[in-house]
Amino acid sequence: MYPFLLGLLFIFFTFICWREPKYGLCLIAFGLPTYLLRFDILKIPMTFLEGMILILAIVALTKQPHSFLHAWKTLPLPWKIFTIGSLVTATIALLPAPNVLAGFGVWKAYFVEPIILFFLVRVLVRDQKNLSSLFVALGCGALLTALFAIVQWMFQIGIPVPWDIERRVTSFFPYPNAVGLYLGPLILMGIFAGRQAWQSQNKKQFVFWMVAAFLSGVAIILAQSEAAILAVTITLFLLSLASKFWRKISLPLAVLVIIPIVLIPSARTFIFQKLTLQDYSGSVRLTQWEETWELLKDHPIVGAGLAGYPTALVPYHTHTYIEIFQYPHHIIFNTWVELGILGIILLLYLGYLLIRAIPRVRHSWVGILCLAIFFEMLIHGLVDVPYFKNDLSVLVWMFFALLLFSYDSKPHLASSSDHA
Repeated sequence: MYPFLLGLLFIFFTFICWREPKYGLCLIAFGLPTYLLRFDILKIPMTFLEGMILILAIVALTKQPHSFLHAWKTLPLPWKIFTIGSLVTATIALLPAPNVLAGFGVWKAYFVEPIILFFLVRVLVRDQKNLSSLFVALGCGALLTALFAIVQWMFQIGIPVPWDIERRVTSFFPYPNAVGLYLGPLILMGIFAGRQAWQSQNKKQFVFWMVAAFLSGVAIILAQSEAAILAVTITLFLLSLASKFWRKISLPLAVLVIIPIVLIPSARTFIFQKLTLQDYSGSVRLTQWEETWELLKDHPIVGAGLAGYPTALVPYHTHTYIEIFQYPHHIIFNTWVELGILGIILLLYLGYLLIRAIPRVRHSWVGILCLAIFFEMLIHGLVDVPYFKNDLSVLVWMFFALLLFSYDSKPHLASSSDHA
């Protein structure tokens, strides 16, 4: 029955893509969590999200093949280098992988298909209307995910073990932190899009974005995703400093938050323990990083290979009271163990590209949004895994494409400077 239903959904999706590929792209944006629907083709693991990306790519290539060639030709050279470098680095990382099939699954789901989607966004998002539709689709996906999380908390249903003990919601995902990883960037998108809707006096869109952002914020609080809450808060605070209007609000709020922390010993101790990773969750992270560093000292060039970390860490796993996780939960270590030293070089190069993009997008709210999202992911990535996950890798490459879309600095993308 399950394969039959998936088949019907794929047929329906193909029909929509053929009628209008842009609708297919919006469905992908809305349905990022559908990677949880899994199946096999000739013993190769696949997800529904991957299937949608491949179907849309085939349809779009059939209907407008020259557009993809144009998308490649117009891609700035530094981003061509980054795109090719990502594919080459991920392919090389297959060689040391202890499980080639698992490594191949990571290779296609976290690199090949997200890059395909990157070009699909470049081909299909051509104007403000396309951009707005894509954002609304992402917003609807965030809203649905948040609503389900809130329902879980209200009725205490559907929360998997052991998270049910602490009443930490997971929404559609198998663990709470996935809620923060997915919704954190989309909260920023909702706030930016809501601000634009307010300035354009579009009340319906403003209400939609504020509701989506607020409920998504509630969801990550109920998921107790502390890293996501901190990453979003820090990003919004730093952004507020660039605006005279918002600075007048954010600075007094920051003072009101800091004063009780300084004056109340218990609050001061709590914050200190969190920031210095002295609580239980922090100690687990420190233990992971200690063991991962021992692994990397022996394998500094190739790391563990794609999907190889849990196997490669076994000889170095001395703190046996803690399980071996899929990743070491630090953006540097995650990249290093999966992609080797080439992955670190690639990550540094990406940082260079994003810094280099700042002057080009300073007049585009979409460009500033993309940079803010990557900054939020960087902060979150200090204690988690903001890329090596099906929905997140697709989301990252989608915002890479939108960052480049904002390079044109078109009038309708310009940021308002009335409060600057």
